[in-house]
Amino acid sequence: RFENNQARDQSFRMIINPTISGTQARIRLSNLKGDRPIRFESVSLARVLPQLPTLNGERVNLSFAGKPFVIAQPGEEVISDTVAFALNAQEDLAVSFHIPGESGPMTWHAVSFAPQYISAPGSGDVTHDNSGLASLDLSLGWFFLSGLDVVNTQSPGAIVAIGDSITDGAYQVLNQRWTDWLAKRLNDAGQHIGILNQGINSNTVTELPQDDPSRGSPAVLRFQRDALQRSGVRGVIIFEGTNDLGAGIKADPVIAGL
Repeated sequence: RFENNQARDQSFRMIINPTISGTQARIRLSNLKGDRPIRFESVSLARVLPQLPTLNGERVNLSFAGKPFVIAQPGEEVISDTVAFALNAQEDLAVSFHIPGESGPMTWHAVSFAPQYISAPGSGDVTHDNSGLASLDLSLGWFFLSGLDVVNTQSPGAIVAIGDSITDGAYQVLNQRWTDWLAKRLNDAGQHIGILNQGINSNTVTELPQDDPSRGSPAVLRFQRDALQRSGVRGVIIFEGTNDLGAGIKADPVIAGL
């Protein structure tokens, strides 16, 4: 899928499932773990057939400060301009983009538990392929995409769920995480509240003496970035600590971290 664990002149079609309806949207792309600038181009948002790379409607091109591309510096998250895009809760969408050249270390979320689509190295910009046949290399991870912001004038805001694999959705498929069920219950009750899933598999509350990068930053370090700095946040659900205890951390440091 990747040469030397980096993207090289490849296109991505990431499938996401928003938890709230809206009339406008924007996306977030991240170079958090990168060691060099990354150029994102041909970025678009579209409806997609459920869990497939095939577009199901008009592709809306996204811009960044009015430009059709953006360069994200190492450690930086970039946010697209807001566009008119009517979307429904629990409706699969595709975020497509192309990365020319070599990306270096990639920022990714390892376990989306839903298929994601990537073109072959050196395949160039195939984002305009509506069928998705040019992006049939499958992955279970989201690459570079770090969020979708939805405008809903009836919404009081969003709730962030920050946690470990249980929140991330371990071994669940097709949008069956507990956060997806919470979003559905709120929507069914007429409560237009977004649910932002910030779970990371194996994540901990505290910093471990010998930490594993695959766990992501511990909650005590990422809480500001992943919870408080998200759009429209009005509340937070914290659901982790098991991995700390499993790694031999005593209760007191975990409680202090929480």
